[in-house]
Amino acid sequence: METARSLGLPVGFQFEPSEMELLAHYLYNKVNGLPLSSNAVIECDLYGEEETWRRLFDETGETSLYFFTELKKKTAKGSRVERTTSLGGCVTWRNQSDKAIYGNDGPPNKTLIGYKRTFSYVPKKTSTKAKGEMVMHEFRLAGCLLNNNNQAKDYVLCRIINKQKLQPTRLRDKQNMNIANEKNEPNDQEVNIANDQKDQEMDIASEVLKLFF
Repeated sequence: METARSLGLPVGFQFEPSEMELLAHYLYNKVNGLPLSSNAVIECDLYGEEETWRRLFDETGETSLYFFTELKKKTAKGSRVERTTSLGGCVTWRNQSDKAIYGNDGPPNKTLIGYKRTFSYVPKKTSTKAKGEMVMHEFRLAGCLLNNNNQAKDYVLCRIINKQKLQPTRLRDKQNMNIANEKNEPNDQEVNIANDQKDQEMDIASEVLKLFF
């Protein structure tokens, strides 16, 4: 979840687009040179020698960030994409799953607008970086939205989630919830006072009944 302060959004706003919005608005507008409604998606070479995207996590303190990046082919005429990064390839992004994304025109005329691929951050054995500390969702447009633009087909939108930062956030939320519950729960003294009051009320009611029977 991105905050207004780190992404230049108005105070109180959060950047939480749906998968369809990421494809049909942000990525589509990007590859077609159309204006974007927010600068929350950052232009960044995710497969360069320097992991600029990692520095952005440190600077913003965010648990997830969105990026536009251009895929690089392993060979000029090939179709395989280079998934290795960081100075000689100490890190690779390993594909875990694929998912088709459809527009909101509804069945039975659903329109395929793109795909989502999930990758896991896998360092080499010699690296000090933790395996799986980052998860990346890569969104690419379906062919019908590319308009035969060869450069556009290699452009993708990626969301990277920092799981190490996410865990402390979830733990903090859980702790805050526990504190709130503790404040709402009566302590032993309050329970004893309430029980004493209840006993007194029952005694009074019993005495009143004796007057009539």
